[in-house]
Amino acid sequence: MKKSLFILFFIMLFISGCSFSNFETSNLMHPPKATGEMAQIQSIIEKTVGADIFFKYPQNGDFKSAIIMHDIDGDSQDEAVAVYQLDVQDTQCYIMIIDKIDDDWQVAKTITVQNMDLYKICFGDFNGNGKDDIILAWISYSNHSKELTGVFFDDGDYKLFTLDGTCSDIFVEDFDNDERAEILTLSLSKLEGLRYDDGLNRPARAKLIKFNDENKIFEVIGEAPMDATAVKYNYFKFGRIDDRQTGAIIDASTDKEKTISEIVYWDKTEKILKTPLYNAQTFSSSDFLRDSTIQAADINGDGVIELPKIDQVYGSNEKSIFISSWFKFNTRNNISEYVDSCIININDDYTFYIPKKWKTETLGAYKIKIVYDYDLKTLRIFENIESAEQAANNREFLDIAIISAKEYEELSNKDNYQVLHQENNKIYAAVCLVENSELAISKEEIKENFKVS
Repeated sequence: MKKSLFILFFIMLFISGCSFSNFETSNLMHPPKATGEMAQIQSIIEKTVGADIFFKYPQNGDFKSAIIMHDIDGDSQDEAVAVYQLDVQDTQCYIMIIDKIDDDWQVAKTITVQNMDLYKICFGDFNGNGKDDIILAWISYSNHSKELTGVFFDDGDYKLFTLDGTCSDIFVEDFDNDERAEILTLSLSKLEGLRYDDGLNRPARAKLIKFNDENKIFEVIGEAPMDATAVKYNYFKFGRIDDRQTGAIIDASTDKEKTISEIVYWDKTEKILKTPLYNAQTFSSSDFLRDSTIQAADINGDGVIELPKIDQVYGSNEKSIFISSWFKFNTRNNISEYVDSCIININDDYTFYIPKKWKTETLGAYKIKIVYDYDLKTLRIFENIESAEQAANNREFLDIAIISAKEYEELSNKDNYQVLHQENNKIYAAVCLVENSELAISKEEIKENFKVS
């Protein structure tokens, strides 16, 4: 099976501190000193409204700059979008759109909105005119409540749209594959510990919102319940769920500081929004509940997003070195299908895929145990077998170590080390300690199964 590095990129994304919620930032008066065209854009803003303004930096999402560049009017040239306040205590914000006409940057439109803190900016073609529209999410009375406004470029002008209701987070994608974007809103439970729907304080829900061309309004076309224990949405990935269905995988933190995964997709046949991992009896989505923050990812490069289950960890509360099995969800029969297993070492940024002979007939159980030596930066792999062919048990038969290039050159038993990867002064090497173990694998398989970010 072709291995992929995608999982490592998601590991690095998560442990680097990137997330989709609760990102703290300050409202700076000026963005960093700009050069080139950005300096011209900044100069136009200051000449138009003055230098003493307060730029609003999006606290979340893909765009976190004071001035965001994006093609809005469909002319294949980026416009600049800036959001600011004239006074830090003001309840009004201004959305300024700056366009390049010939060789000069000019203010195309300034729109006034009654909001203060900018949470996220998203772009997507909602009305199907081939031009990207803007959705802005604003923090309202609590950090879990966001209000939404939209800016459309239509008939040569920028027009403001207000969306009803609030949510905890938003994502923009084409869920129904009609080449027009929809808005997916996620709402956390409004009451701590809520496990029921009392008509007022509803459990967590996902809603899919679409622009109605005829009425020129945004409408909810589908909604579905989500895990009521979620307290923060951390990660969103849109793509193929199986060979026929696209949708979103959403990882969230629970009230018990664990991670759960949700699947959200639009069923074109039934014309409903589905969250197939949600259990109506428990008000939760616990199929992929885990202690680790490891995220859903395409681990084998087949274009389908897999979801992780943690099978074995090093230590009683180790969250960064573990064995995980991965599953893809089949939307035809609503069954999670096993794909592969691997050792994940977040400390040292590598993955080792589990050979077939290390697996048992019981899914999620293995013929190995793992221990990590922090002092030596070495993953130690032990036999966990009892058979007539192999009498010895709990023997350490393979190590994966990180050593410096200098240490490697000074080794007296260098021939015992198999170099798996080298970057700068760091060498990843495997050491076979017991060649006659029934779990021993070839050097070629060791190298193929080892992947580093």
